[in-house]
Amino acid sequence: MRIRGIIRSGELVESRHDSNQVELILQLQGVGPAQPRRVVVPQEVLVREDWLDPDQVAGHGIEAEVELDGDGRYVVVEIQLGGGRVLREPDA
Repeated sequence: MRIRGIIRSGELVESRHDSNQVELILQLQGVGPAQPRRVVVPQEVLVREDWLDPDQVAGHGIEAEVELDGDGRYVVVEIQLGGGRVLREPDA
């Protein structure tokens, strides 16, 4: 499934399946009504896409190809930055 949205937040977590792997959980907004608002970016995609810094991704638009895995999670297969920062920086 192809999705477009804005990243609200990103959090690095240990993989459920392999404790030697990390995943990036992205919370999204602005996706279609039947599209996921939470997607998982596996370590192999994180290594390939070095711009995916969990501390820097919030507020950026993205376009991604996701697949539903056996655990009911939407896993990112391909992801692209959709342009510059879309949302304002949060007030400090």
